[in-house]
Amino acid sequence: RFKSAAMIRRCNEQSELRLNEMRTKIQECSDAQAMARNPEVTMDFGPIMYKSTTFKDITFQRFGSAENGSQIFFLELKMPLGIGLEEKMIELRSGDSGRCVEVTQVVDGGSAAADGRIQAGDFLRAITMPRRSFLQNPGMGDEKEEVGNPAESIGGLGRRLQAQRRAQQINAGPVEKVLEVIPTESSFPFDRVLNHMQKNREV
Repeated sequence: RFKSAAMIRRCNEQSELRLNEMRTKIQECSDAQAMARNPEVTMDFGPIMYKSTTFKDITFQRFGSAENGSQIFFLELKMPLGIGLEEKMIELRSGDSGRCVEVTQVVDGGSAAADGRIQAGDFLRAITMPRRSFLQNPGMGDEKEEVGNPAESIGGLGRRLQAQRRAQQINAGPVEKVLEVIPTESSFPFDRVLNHMQKNREV
């Protein structure tokens, strides 16, 4: 009788554990669906391999209908990606038209095909790109330039000397990577998006 009671108690404990796991999964699924319908995305992305950088509080408007929503994936892939990209106009949730960058094809042999998560029809919302910061030389920021010196005003010599002084006050800092959200305004050239993506080959 003791062994039988112990087995029943263990069975009940296992059933309760499985039930709690199911409740947790259902709640997580419900939270994910609610988040997928949120019109605005605010997330942290990373860390990436380069300097273990994490991009904090990145915000952009979500594509897709309010009913179906959409999912956001952050992928770090090596160049060449092996994807075809196309600029197109879509209707935003606000009712206005906006520019998007759509994946039109995934080419065998590229890192995207090897990863397997990118599919034709996905939208590219943000890209990483390297950017060099600039450091102020210590002790030089408070120097005052002389103004109105006739000897430096001849033939634009004054402007050149002032530019040289400013250049001496600035040192090239380290290269960092930034996350650039692709604007929905068509005034931001599509070629610039492609150029910024290619800059990742430099680091």
